[in-house]
Amino acid sequence: MREFNGLRMSAIAGLRTSVALSGIALALIVPGIALGQAAPVPTDQNTVAPLTGGGAVDSAPASAEIVVTGTSLRGVAPAGAESIQLSQADVVASGATSTQALLADIPQLSGFGTAPYSGQGGTQLTVNRENLRNLPLGTGGGSPTLVLMDGHRFAGDGIRQTVPDSGVIPPGMIDHVEVILDGGSAVYGADAIGGVINFVTKHDFDGIQINGSHGFGDDYNTTNIDFLVGKKWGSGSIYLGYSYAYNSAIQNADRSYERQVSYAGGTVAPAGLQCNAGNVQNLDPSAGLAPVSTYAITGTNPLTFAAGNRNLCDASKYGELFPQETRHSVMAGFRQDLTSSLDLEVKGFYSFREDKFNSGTQDGYTADINAASPLAPGYNPAGFQFTGPVTGASSFFEAVSGNFSAVNGNYTPQITKLSTWGITPTLNWKIGKDWHMKAFYNYGESRTVVHQPTLNTTQLAADILDNTFNPYNPAAASNAAVIPALLNYENYGLGVSSMSNAKVVFDGPVFQLPGGEVKAAAGGEYLGEKYHGIFQATDTPENTVNTSLYPLAYYKRHEFSGFAEINLPLISSLVVNAQERYDHYSDFGGNWAPSLGAQFKPVSWITLRGKWNKAFQAPSPANLANGGASSAPFPAAYQQYVPLLVNPTGNPGTLGGGGNAGAVPYTNPIIAIQGSDPHLQPQRATTYDLGFDIKPPAVPGLALHGTYYHIDYRGTIGMPPQGSSSSFWTQFQGNYAMNPTYAQVVAIQQALGVSPSNIALTLAGANCTPTSCNIYAISNAITTNLGGARVSGLDFGFDYQHPVSFGSIYGSFNGTYLLNYQTSPNATAAFSPNGAGNSLSLTGLVPRFNFVGTVGTTIGENFRAQVKWNHLDGGNVAPYSLGLGQVTQSAFNTFDFFAKYDLSRSSLPPISLTLAITNMFNTSPPIFNGGNGITNGYNESTVGRVIQLGASVKF
Repeated sequence: MREFNGLRMSAIAGLRTSVALSGIALALIVPGIALGQAAPVPTDQNTVAPLTGGGAVDSAPASAEIVVTGTSLRGVAPAGAESIQLSQADVVASGATSTQALLADIPQLSGFGTAPYSGQGGTQLTVNRENLRNLPLGTGGGSPTLVLMDGHRFAGDGIRQTVPDSGVIPPGMIDHVEVILDGGSAVYGADAIGGVINFVTKHDFDGIQINGSHGFGDDYNTTNIDFLVGKKWGSGSIYLGYSYAYNSAIQNADRSYERQVSYAGGTVAPAGLQCNAGNVQNLDPSAGLAPVSTYAITGTNPLTFAAGNRNLCDASKYGELFPQETRHSVMAGFRQDLTSSLDLEVKGFYSFREDKFNSGTQDGYTADINAASPLAPGYNPAGFQFTGPVTGASSFFEAVSGNFSAVNGNYTPQITKLSTWGITPTLNWKIGKDWHMKAFYNYGESRTVVHQPTLNTTQLAADILDNTFNPYNPAAASNAAVIPALLNYENYGLGVSSMSNAKVVFDGPVFQLPGGEVKAAAGGEYLGEKYHGIFQATDTPENTVNTSLYPLAYYKRHEFSGFAEINLPLISSLVVNAQERYDHYSDFGGNWAPSLGAQFKPVSWITLRGKWNKAFQAPSPANLANGGASSAPFPAAYQQYVPLLVNPTGNPGTLGGGGNAGAVPYTNPIIAIQGSDPHLQPQRATTYDLGFDIKPPAVPGLALHGTYYHIDYRGTIGMPPQGSSSSFWTQFQGNYAMNPTYAQVVAIQQALGVSPSNIALTLAGANCTPTSCNIYAISNAITTNLGGARVSGLDFGFDYQHPVSFGSIYGSFNGTYLLNYQTSPNATAAFSPNGAGNSLSLTGLVPRFNFVGTVGTTIGENFRAQVKWNHLDGGNVAPYSLGLGQVTQSAFNTFDFFAKYDLSRSSLPPISLTLAITNMFNTSPPIFNGGNGITNGYNESTVGRVIQLGASVKF
């Protein structure tokens, strides 16, 4: 709260700041986005180019070779492929101050329509994983969508992931973006299952340019500045760019749709029990520790508590739905012709990002009190005792809930820091007879650090047992000595990745066919990856960074690849493209990735296309660094999962035998075996798509496109779904045992590779001995290859531009409709629809129909304006047992406005002024009554209306 309040700005103050920041050039850039299929790439950001349908790039800088994503051939679009391309004009019009926000306008991406954010996922999720086609991500350390910069990989970020963070690329340095909507493993190797996103940065630059923007909304502001300086000469060029971006945080209390409420009973009311003035619940062991009654803590003496009252609060309001973020990025490029046939190009970048996320009150608590506690009935040394309707010391359980806001406030900052750098020298050799060699070496590193304050629950339980902490009144003077130790605790994570990548490609013409020139390409590639890190150290801040206490996990591997491609124009109207790649990994062996595409033009204005691929995603080095197994008891932290492990049929589990599912109380420990299977295999997919592109001569300027796609995705990497009772119980019977004996607890851990020392620690922590071992369950939660998904759907849309007397009018539409989304929990289980009945479920984050539509106009050569409509589909939601009655969720529609005016006066340098309004009607996401807890519609889909003023000046 302290930092958040200091960052608030009114609209007037925001405008003043924007004027001050633009002293030289009113430097404000605010990018709306007009999406089209395979849009041309204008060389000047002031150019408004038509958005056309098709497959190839229509134009490119005259000084550069035309290189298209998805192929190893220069100047040839891969037959059968469909792509989305964003020109530099589209980037400017998007209103995006980060590449992640730019991509959020692509309907085929899982993040479409959402406000992308990072820095909230602790050590688990530290970067946005771009995901075309909504494929299951699971707990794997990678993503089935490959992200490239200038056609090559760059080092991944993260602690439990090694995923390239597209946010390291500032929008001001982007020339254009190419998105391939099918598998690309035949060209690029691993990760290109759902598709490929390639950010093409500026090739060269001459002069000085300053861009900037300042945006403001309700309790929110952004600032973005780009500075670019460069020089071109006859045989080369050099440039240097710097980008700064900042956005303030948004507190949950400042958005009406972000709240912790209950919809049970048809009323909306706060649902939190972990309040400043807390609550006490009687729990009945004979009924699964179900609450019998709730007592509000109304004073210091539990004897005065009145049954039936509750202290309810919305603890979420003190936290944030969108973190404060600051980013600094530097990018540089150099190009020089060494001879008439040989040139050298070197590009490098560095990016640093820091996220500050306030989670509000530091970990509320629910402390279990039973007969062993000094605070149980009949023992009252401190004047606190409580007697409820469940009597008898042997059957009495009590849960005391509260928080530490009275002594520690409501500001608990989680800090996430990421730094990434890379350098890529490239040689281009014109061999002769239009043959060409391109060779590059690419090296990069990244470092991710997370500090996440948390509560020392183990010490809390010990203090209660020792009668040194009074859970009924955290602000009591008697607690002052122990609270600092309880709160001086954190989850700490560290991930350091490095990548070494070398590639050489030869391509050129081979011979003539009736349809034209046959072109071929062949080459080889090397990829080396290293990872070391601490996945999560939970201790005092002084200890978490001590590598002698928490040693670094380490993993490295290397890969050698060979590939070839041929493009065959069999006749003038029929082109066939074939690609093949072989990758050999040091850790899991070889993989073939073939691809076959065809393109047929029955008439000059109709193109029919199709493509078939085999693609794969290699296990992440982060997953493999966590290889092997460890175990730990969870006497309290796992209680939220206990009801999901109850045997619904009355039969024991099968992992190492089992016992009576109800024989051991719910509050007894669960032993969870964690880690990663050291023999993880690649996730594999077979994909195909069929489509058309039509440019009807009867309607000049109109281009139509449509594609049917199908993906069969197998071997997804993840943890067994312990949070789903029916699926876990029926599909993973080999992954748990209820009420195991001491011998079974030891044998199961040994069989899964847990070390003897860790087994001993786990047994001691769970108080499990050969003569007394009251374990509720033992569960295998090791990350491994699980099931898969079958996904099919339609992409469709149009682009249109028409000249008029005052300039032009234009429009575009890009939509995707999901026909089928089926998942399988493991390798042997059948595929079933994801959702209720035959409908898709929004709870599975797979909306059926998304689209973006744009209409706009140009007036003369200096003015452009457009309105964009983003539609994120609603639909059926899965039924819930809380009687909430919600069976559908409405769609989410937002509208964005963008205008740009170019000042053209002989006495001034070229200046462009922009205005963008995102979510101009300030639409809130639809509420999802998914249960008690924070209700956030489509996962923080919007920050609300933001007005951005921008300008660009070039000298």
